[in-house]
Amino acid sequence: MRRTTAGLALLLSLGFMTPASAEAQDFRGIIGAGLSVPMGAFGDEDDGAAKSGGMHGLIGAEWVPAGSYFGLRLDGAYQRFCTTLCEEAEGDLDVKYQILHASLTGIGELKADAPGAFRPYVLVGLGLYNWKLHGDDVPVGFDESETDFGVNAGLGVNVGFSAASVFLEGRFHNVFTEEEDLQYIPITLGVRFGG
Repeated sequence: MRRTTAGLALLLSLGFMTPASAEAQDFRGIIGAGLSVPMGAFGDEDDGAAKSGGMHGLIGAEWVPAGSYFGLRLDGAYQRFCTTLCEEAEGDLDVKYQILHASLTGIGELKADAPGAFRPYVLVGLGLYNWKLHGDDVPVGFDESETDFGVNAGLGVNVGFSAASVFLEGRFHNVFTEEEDLQYIPITLGVRFGG
């Protein structure tokens, strides 16, 4: 009897809360993909450097309180860059850079009341980056991964629709390594849903 009463009370409370919480939904998910451009020493033409035209995938969640211009994003991404070694061998050598990152990022956005309006936003964050050379032709001893802290900052624009919105953003990532920093810019096209 107690379980039935508790279950009914829970269903009733959820029924009363659903419309209000749907209107004030502060959380939203994001998913996207795109091209990545290596920068600085990471993108030099030296042997083993990353080649332009890498690719990536991004997934995350955002929290922006209703009526606020500021929020937080927690996201993760997978980056892959072919190296110049691969390019020089005309694709016969499988030697790629792989970077996995998790980032906590602050969001500052310009709200717009009109549906479908462009909403630009700014991103600034801290991340943890795991990177290594990956592939069948990586020399023995060069395939160990390294994990380092890094920072990122970027700009984006959101185009809103009723249930979801489309976003385009670019973020500069700087990973602090023991030698020269790894720097790259992923350009992401994605979908933001919820909120």
